[in-house]
Amino acid sequence: MLSKKLSENTWILRLNKGEELLEQVTAFCTKEAIRLGTFTGLGALEEVEMGLFLHDEKTYQSKTWTGAMEIIALHGNITTKDGALYLHCHMGIGDEALTMHGGHLNRAIINPTCELFLTSYEGMVDRFFDAETGLNLLAL
Repeated sequence: MLSKKLSENTWILRLNKGEELLEQVTAFCTKEAIRLGTFTGLGALEEVEMGLFLHDEKTYQSKTWTGAMEIIALHGNITTKDGALYLHCHMGIGDEALTMHGGHLNRAIINPTCELFLTSYEGMVDRFFDAETGLNLLAL
């Protein structure tokens, strides 16, 4: 991954073939001491796992796609949970048949590249597990 600082709190990142998106964003945030922020991007993938939260069962249903895919939409936020970085990201993809799929991003392997804009914010927002919803909610 390569990065360039654009302003006091904004970077552009370029991920390369074979890199895992969430691992790279986490490593970058750790290096830059970012504890709160947002990111958005586009690019292409060779493998992706996304999930859908089944609210009645309080579990995620996940599916993996492989092959040539375009990132149609990528949005995420950066917070913490129990003091550790916590990324929450949703992605929409288009496959070779130009069919769209989307959901909560679990894992994405880049091929050939991915371009992200990342903005950090002052402060920190933690998350907590909420038994009623089954989700890690923002502690506001």
